[in-house]
Amino acid sequence: LEMKGASIVEAGNFTEEVDGPNGKLFLSDEGLITNDAFKATGIREVDGNWVIGVEFTEEGARNAENLTKGLVARNRDKPTRRLAILIDGELKAAPKVVEPIEGPAAEIHLATLTKQQAEKLAKGIVGAD
Repeated sequence: LEMKGASIVEAGNFTEEVDGPNGKLFLSDEGLITNDAFKATGIREVDGNWVIGVEFTEEGARNAENLTKGLVARNRDKPTRRLAILIDGELKAAPKVVEPIEGPAAEIHLATLTKQQAEKLAKGIVGAD
């Protein structure tokens, strides 16, 4: 599993085109966070959307903060950058980044996923089948 920066438009270092659940995205080759740096801690519903709790290692937390600082939406109504979540190279989700991840834990809000999709993604984060 990987987390990478992504954009809905090709620009700068966002050049690797991938198909996602909501259309095409362009991935960055910088700021990669791999699954040895974080784990899922649970899933819950908040205002009709699914949320996955994530805990980072110390190094993973630093990498997540550096990556997400550059992805924070400047225009919250029309954000162009996302946090791409890939499993085995396949884009599974790409939530917008409202604020940078700071600290050892974060929540990933998945407005476009069903409960079953969110559960499957959480299992992928912990490496379960």
